[in-house]
Amino acid sequence: STEDIRLDSGLQVGASPQLLRIPSRKLLPANPDILEGVDDLIQLSYLNEPTVLHNLKYRYAQDKIYTRAGPVLIAINPFKKVLLYTDDFIQVYRQKKKDSLGPHVYVTADSAFGTMMKDGINQSIIISGESGAGKTET
Repeated sequence: STEDIRLDSGLQVGASPQLLRIPSRKLLPANPDILEGVDDLIQLSYLNEPTVLHNLKYRYAQDKIYTRAGPVLIAINPFKKVLLYTDDFIQVYRQKKKDSLGPHVYVTADSAFGTMMKDGINQSIIISGESGAGKTET
């Protein structure tokens, strides 16, 4: 069976919506609006490629370049200056409960360092990504 999907084009003023016919088996469930922009992908009801990409794009549009996927920190290169690495920002992270401030590379580093000092066990942080993905910036 097929489903009719109406796409509203936000690219052109006055553009008519398009109607696409898509096989039902190719449709994936979407998350409710209340989950739009969650800071941890584990909170999503439906975890599939389109919902993950939508959430990352939504956060990116708000200059939220960090998102968690459980213990993994996802960083997206903003390709512009963002105020996420200032001395003032470091002080905010030191003074507040880390979980209430959202995902950030400082929280990841602080958690690894704290665990190393508490347990006396070496910690590793793996940073991977393609060329130009923002590894050096992070």
